[in-house]
Amino acid sequence: MASLPAAFREYKRLEVMRDERGLSLEELERWTQLKRILTEHMRPGVGGYFADKQASLRVPIREQAEFDRQGEACACVVTNISRGGVFVASDTLLPVGAAFALRFPNDGGSVELPGVVTSTSSGADREGREQGMGIRFDGLSAEAQAFVQQIYGRAMEEADVTAA
Repeated sequence: MASLPAAFREYKRLEVMRDERGLSLEELERWTQLKRILTEHMRPGVGGYFADKQASLRVPIREQAEFDRQGEACACVVTNISRGGVFVASDTLLPVGAAFALRFPNDGGSVELPGVVTSTSSGADREGREQGMGIRFDGLSAEAQAFVQQIYGRAMEEADVTAA
């Protein structure tokens, strides 16, 4: 196999092609293979199952955000992001299926990213993992989609540096 940085660069190249013109069957198979390899590197022990369920690679990130629980603002840290969702580390957990609105500070205001809780981890049930929730974005506005693309792109660039 090629080096990890080379695999990451190839994945990023295929990701751009996927957005611009779509991928051939061969390119799609390679993109999927690289996503599995990189997922295992960035999220050891997760394996191909979760990599195959997600529409894009989950990349590490550390961003402060907040969400509401019964009218109370709860602080959280976004620990990874993909184009379709995030994992938020938090002491406060919502039930799977709950509507969720993540707020990021942005230019003196905030951007709200609506979603749905798809998984929870209490920490005690997953050795070595942070407590928190997996969130799938749902009903993003054009502004929110652009914000996700911006954060995801920045996380991809930072992950590229750390993959070396």
